[in-house]
Amino acid sequence: RALELDPFYDWTYALLGDYYMRFVAGDTTISAEQRQQAMLQAAENYQQALAYADLGSSLRYNYFIALAGAQAETGQVGLAIANYLQALQISTAPSENWRIEEVVARLYFQSGDRAKALAYAQSALAGAPEDQKPNIQALILELGG
Repeated sequence: RALELDPFYDWTYALLGDYYMRFVAGDTTISAEQRQQAMLQAAENYQQALAYADLGSSLRYNYFIALAGAQAETGQVGLAIANYLQALQISTAPSENWRIEEVVARLYFQSGDRAKALAYAQSALAGAPEDQKPNIQALILELGG
């Protein structure tokens, strides 16, 4: 109904994306195909949210993160990386960027680009809190760094 009232309201699309993400997370009885379709629906809704969000909106960061997560889940690694990097560019909390950098490192590793994976892992390590550094150091060792 909300889309009928205002088909250009970004937050409605984001909520629909969240619905599909939670649908997948909460239901252990769905098939792999249904899971894939729900994640694709989530990604599509997050893309719509981004399309309608004001360029200066602080929500764009959240939309990029959510979209990238859905894309990573559906195997769209290149798109996921690009959207995580977009989120990094507009981040207003640099102290938390290490989280995104770690995810990007893992995605680059998954795609076979060890050099970029290592670079992002090292950047994540530099910004991570002390209690998270062992996990990132293990990733760096796995990458051969």
